[in-house]
Amino acid sequence: IVLLMLSFQRDAPELFYDDVKIESVYGGFPSSSFCGGRCNTGPAMPLLDVEAVIDRYNDLGIDCNVTFSNQLLDEAAISGDEYSRQILWLLDNGAGNGAILHSEALDAYVRSEHPSLKRISSTTKCLKDTTAIQKELARFDRVVLDNDIAHDPDALSALRDRDKLEVMVNEY
Repeated sequence: IVLLMLSFQRDAPELFYDDVKIESVYGGFPSSSFCGGRCNTGPAMPLLDVEAVIDRYNDLGIDCNVTFSNQLLDEAAISGDEYSRQILWLLDNGAGNGAILHSEALDAYVRSEHPSLKRISSTTKCLKDTTAIQKELARFDRVVLDNDIAHDPDALSALRDRDKLEVMVNEY
């Protein structure tokens, strides 16, 4: 259904509000230890299929943001997961793709090995105050807001760099 909606956005833009545009999709790939917060079982998707998925969205002008928000990752876990590192290489194809991150170790790895990827601070960090969010905004390309802050008009109005903020449309 997502690809259908994106095709409509491209081929029939009159069906959408002028100020609404789908710019990115997010998700993970089964068997990637870098993923976090969701059921991550099942066989690994072949890397050629991963590349095809990324290319299909990118061809529609949509960025792919992979949810690599496993908060327990350390350098050993990163170096031990060739599959997930290969996914990062596939994302790093010149498009505006990114990685949604929680682990400081994975953030350092992405900054070092894939500096052109967007680095997105995950909502799983549960940042509850505007000072902490402003610090994240200084470090990351984007910050996904915690649901409580996203529904707090006073907190939202206190934040700078709002163009770098993301909210989940349906947090459930």
